[in-house]
Amino acid sequence: MKLLAVKSLKCNTRRLLPGDEFEVEKPRDARLLLATKRVRKVEAARVEPPAPALTPVSAPVVEVAAPAPEDLAAIRAEYEAAVGRKPFHGWNAETLREKIAAHKADAQS
Repeated sequence: MKLLAVKSLKCNTRRLLPGDEFEVEKPRDARLLLATKRVRKVEAARVEPPAPALTPVSAPVVEVAAPAPEDLAAIRAEYEAAVGRKPFHGWNAETLREKIAAHKADAQS
């Protein structure tokens, strides 16, 4: 039987605080604890399915076209030639282009 501690107590070598849920195997133990008014029964929560009108409508999935791998490899090679070191592999093509442009702008200054 599932019980909820209302007051602090010790049960089966466990210290329980108010609000702790625990399970008692023997009905006799449950009856004794309920009689002391330190616990109360946990009733199974009844979950009802949501009404059909409240069910969220799934949005259409929009796929973003990823750059071709050879295009990304070419941009990485361009970054390496411009900056002089290999790029971070987590950067996408757009970030690499920004980094190349920023490096060229710094080099011209």
